[in-house]
Amino acid sequence: MASVLSRLLAIHEPGATPPLEMFPFFQWIPSRWASWKTKCDEIRADQRELFFTLVNESDARQKRGLGNGCQMESILRIADQQNLTREEIR
Repeated sequence: MASVLSRLLAIHEPGATPPLEMFPFFQWIPSRWASWKTKCDEIRADQRELFFTLVNESDARQKRGLGNGCQMESILRIADQQNLTREEIR
C-alpha cells in the first residue's frame, strides 16, 4: 500500500506529467513516446488491485459476522441491494 501511495504522489508532483487540461493533444501521444502514460497505467492497475483487495476483505469480514461498521460495509450493503458490481462501486 505504501509503495502505491508513494508512486501516486510522485506522479502528481508538478512536472511529472504534462498538463492535459491545458494541452489536450498530449493524450494522443503514443505510450511508447510518453513514459508518464505507462507510469499512470501501472499506478491505476496497482490502485485497482489495492482497492479490490480491501473491498473483498471487508466483504469477507462482514459475511463472517465480524463487521466493524465502517463506510465500506455500508457501501457493500447498498451495492448488494441494488445488484451493483465491484466495478460500479469503485
